[in-house]
Amino acid sequence: MVFKRKMFEDARAVILSEKPLWAAQLEERMADLVPAFESIIDSFETYLTAYEHCSENKKVGMFYLHFTNTTQLPTNAIDECASPFESIECSAGLYIIAETEKAFASAYKAYGQNPRLLKIVLESDLKQNQSLKKFIHESWKAFENLQKLTALPADELDFITKLASRFTNIESLIRATQILSAQLDKNWYEELLLEASPALLTIPEQQKWVLNNSKSLQKINEILDPYTKLSLNEIISSKDQDHAIRAAILAHSIFSEAAKGNAESIINELTQGANSFSPTLKRILQKEKMNIIELFTEAKGKIAI
Repeated sequence: MVFKRKMFEDARAVILSEKPLWAAQLEERMADLVPAFESIIDSFETYLTAYEHCSENKKVGMFYLHFTNTTQLPTNAIDECASPFESIECSAGLYIIAETEKAFASAYKAYGQNPRLLKIVLESDLKQNQSLKKFIHESWKAFENLQKLTALPADELDFITKLASRFTNIESLIRATQILSAQLDKNWYEELLLEASPALLTIPEQQKWVLNNSKSLQKINEILDPYTKLSLNEIISSKDQDHAIRAAILAHSIFSEAAKGNAESIINELTQGANSFSPTLKRILQKEKMNIIELFTEAKGKIAI
């Protein structure tokens, strides 16, 4: 499990438990296990104080609700707390931690049909630190995936990927993008951009009218566009923090060179003199260049950008 700084960049979380001190204790355990989590999580013992906090901070989108045999929260408590976050066109996520199996059943009865519910777990399953750490990772990744699906529905991504496959070996380009971006610190939107970029960068301009019905795809395309005008040396030499966008452009640009048979020489030229002090993407390309070259060799004859 790898917890990177940007993973917790764009949202905040709340722990809510009516049991005295329980929420604060869980918050402390979570912060000890994942220090990056400390700055984005807050704990509360009453619905009203949690609601006030959420109303003041629209970034609160993840809820950890402790459900006991005596929980008496209003049935719309999570709905009300989530409404400020959802007002900015995001989707709130809910994880319920049930104190007992009886509480588990009651929680499912109360929240089983709530569209925000991601999972219900038993409190006893989180007593070990390693289990809790795994829970933090899995719950936050589920929350991030929820944001990605809200921002760009899966059917829209599938559509442009299938369209792009008419023009190139899109699977190999997707894999190249994954290789170059795997080690980067990314937030969920940058992950979404990396998923959509292989197709968006491949589809010819005269075909991009297909984006007219998707504001999300238009936005990602607009973000990518200025970078497509940079040279490969400008892309790889930057020390700015926009590494995800540059990785997407780098993968596509090298892929285009592979169609001309120039990929290996271009990669060798770009990585010349690379060392531990080189810009991030130059170091990654140096480390992964044999994997990239091998990928293009396997895809030879199927690349036509």
